Amino acid sequence: MPPKTEADITALIVAAFSKELLRDWEASAILVLLRHPGSTCAQLGALVGWKPRAWDMQIGKICNRRGLNTATLDSAALDGTDKPIRSIASFNTSDRTWSPKPAAIQAFELLGLR
Repeated sequence: MPPKTEADITALIVAAFSKELLRDWEASAILVLLRHPGSTCAQLGALVGWKPRAWDMQIGKICNRRGLNTATLDSAALDGTDKPIRSIASFNTSDRTWSPKPAAIQAFELLGLR
């Protein structure tokens, strides 16, 4: 059954990221999101030293590899999409920026990422 509350989503993210430790490059990609909300994919990628469109694809793979997808999260938790990245980040279509979701901020703080 998909999680219903913010606390459920936080717990799911913590559980997913506790199963498999983050590699250094994965932690860097998540930290730039946490430290630079409201940034574009190109900006976030540049902060990690990647090509402009690499950041969102890599974050999606990181989330999917840990089981954060439509099988574990309901459509509302994924902003109505099937994109795993939407489990931890919201996309602002008007200015094409990404920001961490509150549940993800809380989850990554619990996991020691700040």
